[in-house]
Amino acid sequence: MMQDLPATSQPLFTDTYRRLVSEAGVSEPRAHYRAAPPTVRERIVRCLWFDQSLATDRLRTDDGQRLRVLSPGWWNLEAGPDFRNAALRIGAGPVVKGDVEVHLNSSLWHAHGHDADPSYNGVVLHVALWNDAGSSSVNTAAGATVPQLTLEPYLRTPLAELADSVDPAEYPEAGEASRGRCHALLEQGKVTLEWLALFLDHAGDQRIADKARRLAARAAAAGDDQLLYEAIAAGLGYKRNKAPALELARRLPLAAIRERTAARPDGAPAALAAEALLFGVAGLLPPSPGAADAEAVEHVAQLLRLWDALGVGLADDALAPEQWSFDGTRPTNFPTRRIAAMARLAARHLEGGLNRAIRQAVGPTGGGRLAPRELARRRAQLLDFFLSLRDPFWDARTGFTGKPMPRGARLVGADRAHTIIIDGLLPALLYQARRDSDRPFEELLHQVFAAYPKLPSTSVTRFTTQRLFGRPEGALKLLRSARRQQGLYQLYADFCDSERATCDRCPLVRLLEA
Repeated sequence: MMQDLPATSQPLFTDTYRRLVSEAGVSEPRAHYRAAPPTVRERIVRCLWFDQSLATDRLRTDDGQRLRVLSPGWWNLEAGPDFRNAALRIGAGPVVKGDVEVHLNSSLWHAHGHDADPSYNGVVLHVALWNDAGSSSVNTAAGATVPQLTLEPYLRTPLAELADSVDPAEYPEAGEASRGRCHALLEQGKVTLEWLALFLDHAGDQRIADKARRLAARAAAAGDDQLLYEAIAAGLGYKRNKAPALELARRLPLAAIRERTAARPDGAPAALAAEALLFGVAGLLPPSPGAADAEAVEHVAQLLRLWDALGVGLADDALAPEQWSFDGTRPTNFPTRRIAAMARLAARHLEGGLNRAIRQAVGPTGGGRLAPRELARRRAQLLDFFLSLRDPFWDARTGFTGKPMPRGARLVGADRAHTIIIDGLLPALLYQARRDSDRPFEELLHQVFAAYPKLPSTSVTRFTTQRLFGRPEGALKLLRSARRQQGLYQLYADFCDSERATCDRCPLVRLLEA
């Protein structure tokens, strides 16, 4: 018999999902899949490398050479090394480009046969969480010596918390899903679509609540405005530029932008000053106007003048240009346009503050259950917070050179804005509500979330839908909400994203059979 599920009309982000999982004898699904020791799965280590969640200023290879990671590379979804086209500077040598292979233990390079596999001849760095072999390098099938980096000394997160510090469902997933045993229970009528819909609602609530909880440590150090700014920056970076965009927001925080733009020359727009500072610290400000058209030449010249005046002492903290990925990115989503959007966002809220403006967009609390029309109005206000970021130069440009686009494009499109609202703003605001014991605000956030339409599908939502329902995501009416999509992410992270468990031993099946 299926477990009874409480109604999802409760106005808070409850832990009902986690309680249901526990009562079915599946205590902490993530822990179920962790080996002990080690307590961290290899995919988690790949996520850490991709995000560069490390003490990057102290990195040294195991043979003692200074290591600068200009780009961690692209997540490889095919056979071969874990990351392609990384850019590194090792010691005083030139920039080295090539592949990166990641393991839990350094001994796995040999155990997996990479030293005899020509597919790994392009690896320029071997990354391991632990150096159990005691070696400082590995060899390829071609006989080349590959330097090695042991991550444990450079972790920003204590090892005991590492597995809970990242959300694997936010990272690329390879492969197509077949129907799982969970789907067989649905076909046999042992689980109903109605029950699964409620279960996904609870799982979606859990995912947002878990994200809010993970923000606590960073929020305490950064403050509300900066936390929201970082969440927006990471969302604007999207897949390949999430890590450098987040790093940019941390190297040049809102407080620094506010302080430095206050000293701008008379008549210089705040948005242009913020743009000069951000492009300068991003490492993407051209050294000279170049041979572009007259409008671009003048725009770059203004930015260079403002950078010279306001960016004193910041050049040493600038990111390397190679840290930004343009390849494989649509021109309208280039990092240049996303940084321009960050500049407009920062400049617009220098006085009143970013947190205050977002809270105003969410609207007042204390109104009880809101009508669908009112919820739609507030959702539109949040959306306009991003769609209204416009600029005469960047609305028609993808970079500092090249011709203007024949048809302009918003700096932030609707799909990206919706994703930032759900993935970034909502967890940060929920953290605030719980920190301040503000139940009316949490109730309002839950209403907005429960009524939010679905976001664009991803590899994770498509994979989990096929595994659970045996049908495409778009064919299921019950998945037409962001809340249930977030539930799919939660199920994926807890049950499907495992290197040790198989569908035959999946604890989700035990829960559904309970």
